[in-house]
This record gives sequence, C-alpha cells and structure tokens, in this order.
Amino acid sequence: MADTSGLDFLHLSAVQELANIGLGRAAMALGELTGQTYHMGVPHVEEVGLESVPMLLADGDSLYAAAYTPAEGDISGHLAFLFDWESVQSLCALLLGSEPESLDDITEIHLSVIAEVGNILNGSFLNAISEMTGITVHLQPPQPSIDYGISILSCIAAEAEINEAMALSVDTALESIGQVRLKGSFLLIPGPDRLTRLFQTLGLEEAA
Repeated sequence: MADTSGLDFLHLSAVQELANIGLGRAAMALGELTGQTYHMGVPHVEEVGLESVPMLLADGDSLYAAAYTPAEGDISGHLAFLFDWESVQSLCALLLGSEPESLDDITEIHLSVIAEVGNILNGSFLNAISEMTGITVHLQPPQPSIDYGISILSCIAAEAEINEAMALSVDTALESIGQVRLKGSFLLIPGPDRLTRLFQTLGLEEAA
C-alpha cells in the first residue's frame, strides 16, 4: 500500500529518525502514567495516499481505539494514535481495574482512558520533535473513539481529505517488563505544507 513517490529515501529516513525519538519520549510518558517500564519496538514509517488510509490495517474488521488530534502551528495537520483491541483491554485493566469484553461494554470512562493515554502519547511524540527542530505545534484536545479499524481510518481520512493528500504511518509496539504490551500506530497527516518547514530545519531540500 505504500506510495513513496512524494518522499524519497532520505526524507523518509529523516522522518523515521524523528519518529524514533518521539516514540521514545512517548514510551517514557506512558511509563509514568502506568507505572510500567516500556521498551519500544523499532518504528516503521511509510507514506501512503489518503485513499489508502482505510486499508492500512491488515485486520481492519477488528476493533481498535483511536485518539485523534488536530494540530496547528508551524506544521498543521492531523495526528492519531491507534490501539488494537487487546491493547485497549490491557490499558483499561491496568488503569481501571477491569477490562471491556466487547464493544457493547464501552462506556465514557473507557473513552476517557483512551483520550488520556492518546493525549500523552500524541503530545509527547510531537513535543520531542518540536524540541529537536524548533518547530511549534499546538495540539487540540483528543477525540477518542472505539470502533472497527476500517471505520476509524475512513473517518480520519474523510476529515483530512479536503486539504491534505498524503499520510505517514508509523507502526511500533511498546512492551513492558510487566504484563502490558501495547500494539499501535501513529498516523500523521501533514497539512498543505507537506512537512516543508520540518525538512528545512533539518537542512534537507523540499521533497519532490
């Protein structure tokens, strides 16, 4: 599904290195919230067209949770972190003392957990990149949702497609020394500037 015609290997490598730093910060912040120590898997970054976003998940007909956050500043766009269903259950068990068995069990409390964790992950991820590059990005409050993966991604793509034409998918896993393993993906949809400002701060020419 990858369409890397917009970003060449050099630019994708730069994004992957920044993602690695951002995810490291996110893992530390999540550890402070949960009392767990997390080891981060090596992130994999790929560029996709918005039309391919709903098909990013191989198991899109399975349940997922997402914390979706519009961003404004030197780089505008949309950022979302998606958790698979087992990760949702693990987080709820850890933070609430019980886990939902099915979509019918989801309450506002569960959505609040997704919003809080997503806010920490999204904020830590972008804050680390901001500190490295000097770029200012302001996140709006996250919008949590729990639904089938393809439905979540379709909604995100529809929200963004008026102004944006590409997305960056960052897949990773956060595994704790204890019992909690989180499998998730960041989805970054830059605004019309297509990361131009970011690449300029890194001394790279604008991507084709």
